[in-house]
Amino acid sequence: MTDKELHKLRRSELLEIMLNLKTESDRLKQENEELRLTLNERNISLEKSGNIAEAALQLSGIFENAQQAADIYLASIKKTYEQRDRIISDAQSKAEKIISDARKYAEEIKNHAERDTIK
Repeated sequence: MTDKELHKLRRSELLEIMLNLKTESDRLKQENEELRLTLNERNISLEKSGNIAEAALQLSGIFENAQQAADIYLASIKKTYEQRDRIISDAQSKAEKIISDARKYAEEIKNHAERDTIK
């Protein structure tokens, strides 16, 4: 999102975007910490494991969890950008309507003033 687009948003829309991003960031930090703990547990298990086959099985689970976490993260980022784009589109539509209404109103005032001047 460009600075120009951000300046066009209302304060409440900006706050909503910031709140959504903060909430998502907090959730992802928590999930990251949980995955880190799981990884540490798996690393300890791996160190205790003398069997290479067991270690390979344990690692495959870590990679699956990491892939799931990456997929979730990417989906959340995509959703955030879609929401942002929707908000921008809605704001642009509202702005265009306001400008159109203002032009119509100005034209009406101009026409009324011209009619009053002619009388």
